[in-house]
Amino acid sequence: MFSIGVIGAGTWGLALARILSLNGNNVTVWSAIPSEIDELVETRRNNRLSDMVIPDNIVFTKSIEEVCKKRDIILFAVPSVFV
Repeated sequence: MFSIGVIGAGTWGLALARILSLNGNNVTVWSAIPSEIDELVETRRNNRLSDMVIPDNIVFTKSIEEVCKKRDIILFAVPSVFV
């Protein structure tokens, strides 16, 4: 089992986070948009992935430090326009 930080809470980041989580990994997801994190914590859904329920064991954070610190893997899932 790995501790994985996912930078990016869009469709790609969430889809990968879900797969990694269902495979037994500890996953934390970060977004640069605080309101996006608030909505994900509250609803456990993304309106662009309406059929996907986000597993309860995925953690969401507004802290870039938290998503990066003490991770075995950091996954960068951000659209290139924001890089």
